[in-house]
Amino acid sequence: MRRLLMTGCLFVAAMGGGAGCFVGPSTKNFQRMAQRPEGAAVEVDVGKGRPLVSGELLEVRDTALLVRDTTGEGGGGGGEITLVPFRLVRGGRVPARGGSWEGGPRGRTWDRLRLLSRFPYGLAAPQLQALLAAYGRDSLTVVR
Repeated sequence: MRRLLMTGCLFVAAMGGGAGCFVGPSTKNFQRMAQRPEGAAVEVDVGKGRPLVSGELLEVRDTALLVRDTTGEGGGGGGEITLVPFRLVRGGRVPARGGSWEGGPRGRTWDRLRLLSRFPYGLAAPQLQALLAAYGRDSLTVVR
């Protein structure tokens, strides 16, 4: 009886392990989000006739987005590093993902944007200073 139970358990484990090799996502249809070590490109509407803040999403904070201008318009090669407070955000989009949002990001939108950012776990002050120095900046540009 004990031998039969042991054989049955081994058979179930082998079948489960074998099925796991054939069930699940295939690499043929797998879409990679992170293809380079950078955050997703975003376009943020800050309203009042101002131009969109667009570029790489560096960090999603509790009250603001941190975006690096990748268009080169900010000068200094890497563009400006801009802090966009949620209270000014009218909406935005992530062109590569085809996603958009209205108002300041909240809930699931906030979570998804955070995961698409270069630093999903946030930037400590020393890291932020090193990042600013790497792009030839002394401080953040804050949208007012």
